[in-house]
Amino acid sequence: MQSKDFITNDNYRSRNDSLLSNLSDFYYHDGHTKSSKAQINGIELDKNTQETKLLGESEDKKNDLKGFCLLVFSVFMYSFANLISKYLSIFYPTIENLTVNLFRGLYLILISSALIYHQKIDYIEQIQRNNYKTKLLLIRCLFGAFANIALFEAFKYMRISSAFTIFCTYPIFVSVLSIIFFKSKFSNFDIVNYIACILSVVFISKPAFIFTDASGANDSAYGVFFAFSAAITNAIGVCINKSIAFDFDYLISTLLLGVFFVAESIVLLPFTQYGISTLSFKGFLWCTLLSIIFFIGLSMFVLALNYGNPVKILPATYFGIVFSLIYNTFIFGKPTDFLDILGSGTIVLFNTLGNCNIKFLWKKLFLINLIDKN
Repeated sequence: MQSKDFITNDNYRSRNDSLLSNLSDFYYHDGHTKSSKAQINGIELDKNTQETKLLGESEDKKNDLKGFCLLVFSVFMYSFANLISKYLSIFYPTIENLTVNLFRGLYLILISSALIYHQKIDYIEQIQRNNYKTKLLLIRCLFGAFANIALFEAFKYMRISSAFTIFCTYPIFVSVLSIIFFKSKFSNFDIVNYIACILSVVFISKPAFIFTDASGANDSAYGVFFAFSAAITNAIGVCINKSIAFDFDYLISTLLLGVFFVAESIVLLPFTQYGISTLSFKGFLWCTLLSIIFFIGLSMFVLALNYGNPVKILPATYFGIVFSLIYNTFIFGKPTDFLDILGSGTIVLFNTLGNCNIKFLWKKLFLINLIDKN
């Protein structure tokens, strides 16, 4: 039977997963195993065992540092892929977003297939093991691919910082869906966290009915719609992931994600203005570069979780908001004001504390009456 701490960590970990949590299932299981071992080994140890335990904890800290650094690099690579997508939407406006995602899917399929073959992963056996969970895996990858396509589409209609920040509100939708389908409960800390995230999105997107003269006016309603669509569909994928987290190798998820990138792009491309006909050779090279960078970021993400405890290193994913603001200001020359910085900083702060489960800091600050005692 699982302990109370284990269940608590699992609940908040699933709520605050990164965008690509569905590609790192095995390593979350490894993180849970480390947690359980720590609890077991911490009971009535003799002196020699205690010294061994201290050495092990020191090694764990080193691995967490390695994992944290790798994850920061992974987030940078993902943000760079988003930057290329935004660059294409500005300087190659006739290249359809779905064309870019079509090639991203093809590269995911090719690279994942090569790695599955090289590592001799019995993917057929894993897929045939449980038909119900295989269906859940397919649905999860379907929503995961759509979330990424919608996020890329949002970059066409709004600042890169605005789109990515709105996307980072998906933990809110995860929690709402968890309440509906998994009977989860909000803690007071969760409520404060989500209110802060909602206010931050308002600060950054600056809707016209509130802000009549602000930099956010450059963000169209279409962009906000696609960004929220990406957040919601990603949240659905994360919720489904709770039911199949340990049943498939992560490369199978990567492969299927690529398949759905291709399938969704092929289905929707005929309804676009240009289709694939406007893809130039230079545009193809940019698509190739984006796809390779995307896969490198994915690989670094998985490797980071292999080294470190996900609970301790996942807050690094919110550095993506900072990178997006930098691109927004210094590369695309879009205005960034105090509300942009305040909103982005608030989301980073609250989600980091939520990931780390650091409630005692808030008790020492100004939310004493809002934080649960347990």
